Order: sequence, then structure tokens, then C-alpha cells
Amino acid sequence: MKHRAMILALAATVGSALGCGGTAIDLERPAPPDSPQAGAPPVIVSEKVQVEHWVTSLSADDMEVYWVDSVAMQGKLRSCTFHDCAGTSRDYADTSSPVFVTSQDFFFPSPSVMNPIGGTEWTLLRCPKSGCNGVPAEFVNDAVGALNADATSLYWASDFDIYRCPLSGCRETPDLVAARPSDDPSLKAPDGVSVGSTSALLLASDSVYWISGNVVYTAAKDGSRKATRVMTIDTPYVVVAIDELNLYWVDSASKILSCPLAHCSDSPGTPLVTTGTPKDNLYVDGRGLYWREYQHLPDPLSSAVYFCPLTGCSEPRLLTDAPVRLMAFSEHYLYWTKLDWTKTGSESLEDSNTAILRVPKPTP
Repeated sequence: MKHRAMILALAATVGSALGCGGTAIDLERPAPPDSPQAGAPPVIVSEKVQVEHWVTSLSADDMEVYWVDSVAMQGKLRSCTFHDCAGTSRDYADTSSPVFVTSQDFFFPSPSVMNPIGGTEWTLLRCPKSGCNGVPAEFVNDAVGALNADATSLYWASDFDIYRCPLSGCRETPDLVAARPSDDPSLKAPDGVSVGSTSALLLASDSVYWISGNVVYTAAKDGSRKATRVMTIDTPYVVVAIDELNLYWVDSASKILSCPLAHCSDSPGTPLVTTGTPKDNLYVDGRGLYWREYQHLPDPLSSAVYFCPLTGCSEPRLLTDAPVRLMAFSEHYLYWTKLDWTKTGSESLEDSNTAILRVPKPTP
């Protein structure tokens, strides 16, 4: 495998990490007012922990939250149990994005090192949720970018290839899912399939999907089916999500559409959300669709998370207050971060605190 500059995944997609050694904690459960005024914005009732430093990566399950902060050169990985962060804080290692959480473990890259020929290398590390005594195990030595996992395997985008290994451990040579011919300097194979610069890695049934440029591709998880182009999305920044049946995307008019996975190439798409406000970080589960929306671009302070059932809606439901910087999802909760300038009163990222908040996902 090649070891080149690390490719960062979309924050969507999907996760990252948390922790609190010597961290100021403020757990808050604000109560709604007795009688909100008619026409007033909905009151967001959320839980909150406040941590020191600028949080650069976030991931979580229903109990534990993981983050990478800016205290170290490449970031420090930390975690805590959300409802008792002060009493359960843990520090792990210096790292950078992405951090990925599965049901039993969490995975994160080591700090970068220079190899003998002057290139940069990383090692993907693994630590059980039960703890690794500060010594995470090496999972695979590769420049890991976008990450995802199903019940049995971890998948990742390397510099130009997509690989997988069993969650139980990686063999010396990982399974190759999709590859770019090494003699093609344009990063595109003769049939137009591209694996380089993979910005998101998505899984459904027996297939893996990835985004390169503004094109969505797919291949068999076990590498047995040739990679093919699914569709081209005519936007400068591709925002997609996938479940077992459909692909969802944000079009050039900021509307959310869907198409059946098997027929996206010849489908104009079914409109589900027709509000024209700019959107990113699209996510889907059995409850519905979630996304970050900007009421006033280019002002990031106007960003909040909205929800819509999979059947579509004319008035999406507001789930968070603003601003929302990072998002993470567990089975039952939506987590997000926003900056808190109260620590110093300055606008220095290094001096700021970050609030990590969560709300229950909507009831189906």
C-alpha cells in the first residue's frame, strides 16, 4: 500500500472523538418555558458538557462521547461518559481526524511520522471501549482517510485504494475492495472509475459507495464486482447519504432528493425537502434525514440541524440551536459542538471552550 498525505473524510459522514483530563465540565439540562409564545422559535431542550480547547473531531455512542482537541500539535484524543464527564474523563493519545466508533472499539490514526524516503506515514490504531491502558493496538499501517464499518469489517479509503479488514484484526495484507491503476496519473481508470481523493465512504447491503470529485461510485464489499459509476451530482461540493434502499443528495438548488440505489443512473430523483436554504452534512437512519442548514450564508453562526421523515416534508423540524460546528450520531442521540467564548472573552480558537451538546433523536 502507498503511504501519502492523509485524506480527511467528510465530517459526515459520519464520526470523531472526545475526552476531559483537567477539563471544566458544565452539565446542563435547561427546562422549557411554561407557556411559549405563539409563533416563537421552538425551545431546544439539550444536555451539555463543556470542555477546554477547540474540538476538531467528534464521535459518540449512546453513553460515551469521544473528541480530539487542539491542545497537542496534532490533537489529543479524549473521552468521557456523557452524563458524568467530570468523573469519567480519559486521555488516550495524540492523533488527528478521523476517529471512528464501532459497537466494541474505536479507531484513530497515530501522529504522522516521516518514512526513510521522506514521505509521511500513519498507523491506524484500535482501542476497545473497555479501555487499552493508554496503549492502543496497531490495526493497520496505512494512510487512512474516510472510514466506515459494518457488523464484521472496517473499511477505509487509502491514498488511491479502498480496503477492508475484519473488525477482529487486520491481516498483513488487507482485502482490496477497489483500486486505481498505478500507471494512471489522472487518478481515473480507463472506464472512468476514480478512487483517488475519496471524500466519503458509505455502506449499504453488500456494496460500498464512495465520492470522488462530484461522482458517486460503487463496488462490491468483497471486491468481486467491478467498480461502476452510480451518478454525477452537478454541485461543487457533493453531499450524499445512503441507506439500504436509496441514495439521498443535495442538489444545486439546495433541495434534498432521493433515488433507488439500483436505478439512480436513470432517475431524476424524488424531491423530499424543497427548502432552498444551503445544506450540508446529510445523514440518514430509520427515523429520517438530518442535515446542517445555514440560514444566512456565509455566516456560520446561523447553522443548525434539521430533520425530515423519509417520506418528505414541507416544513423540516429544527433539532438544535445555533451555531452547529461538528455533528455526530449514535443510535438514539444527535450530538453537536459549538464554541463558547466565555472562558477568555477573546476570539482565539486556542483559548476558547467548546460546548458539546446532545438531544434525543426524533421519535419515528
